[in-house]
Amino acid sequence: DLHVFWGFLMKWSMAALSVYLRRIHTGTPQVQCMPTQCVSLGGFISASRTLTGLGEKTVKKILKRLTVGSLKVRPEVFQQPFLGNDQIITWCPSLIAKSRYERNMLKLMARSEELSGLAANLIGEREAPLLAEIQRVLEIHGYCCAVNKRISLNNKETEIDLLGWKPEHPDEVLLIEGKALLPVDEVNEIAAARREMLHGQKQLRNQIDLLKALPDSQRRALFPRVNWGQVQRYYPVLVTPDVLPDTKIELGQIPCTSAVIMMAFLESNDYEAPSTFWKALVERRWIPETSSSKNGNCHERVRVGEVTYEIPLWGSSKGNRVLEFRW
Repeated sequence: DLHVFWGFLMKWSMAALSVYLRRIHTGTPQVQCMPTQCVSLGGFISASRTLTGLGEKTVKKILKRLTVGSLKVRPEVFQQPFLGNDQIITWCPSLIAKSRYERNMLKLMARSEELSGLAANLIGEREAPLLAEIQRVLEIHGYCCAVNKRISLNNKETEIDLLGWKPEHPDEVLLIEGKALLPVDEVNEIAAARREMLHGQKQLRNQIDLLKALPDSQRRALFPRVNWGQVQRYYPVLVTPDVLPDTKIELGQIPCTSAVIMMAFLESNDYEAPSTFWKALVERRWIPETSSSKNGNCHERVRVGEVTYEIPLWGSSKGNRVLEFRW
């Protein structure tokens, strides 16, 4: 229902922005044609129902959650883009056009005491499609994969999110821990993501220890396609959908990356073996090595008045196209 509602809201907002730009280009002063929308609440709900097919109760519920003051949280314009009362509703079309509404809704719910439990469940459910996509890519490159396998020994228990193995490299095993983190903006969110990544690295160490200690019979029962008699090395990797580690996380032994980085920067030969996959993520060759960089980060300096900002800039060539990410 949120997807449908937001699609309607996006079309309305883009139409308003188009009218605004057209009028500016024909000479209308900006102050006379600002695109901010202010409409009657009843008219907006009626239009929403007509153009989306959603019921009145559903539209009102979504609208209420997206309106400032409906929840006991500090107002955040991207998470609650509407202002209004029982008569009118108003919003900024350009804000709607720039919003990552799914992420913002989950972050809003996570900040709300009454909705935080539901938000945690919804965020956790993002892990399954993340692992499925990683498995798909690995299998394209010849890996045998197993997902969500729980192992236990001597009152110690853990779950392996994804184990990958290639027959051509029978002495190597790839272990992937998926973390369905939401993209971060604020300092507290960065700190929370760091804690979760550090916990994920600890989980991977525990997985390796338990796998090494398990009897061969148990390992074969859980992962029958792996030739455990030849396995000598384990290569752990932590993967998120699109959140990257900060410089306070050690990446030399257990690299942390995102699915976005994997898809954008890894070449086919990086998937040749678990060791080459792991090495590519440890070295992060797509990050320029400069004397001014710290832990592989390259910055573009931008001076505004008396203040100088350092904007992280990552670039790499892949084939004939240049990929550049600004975070």
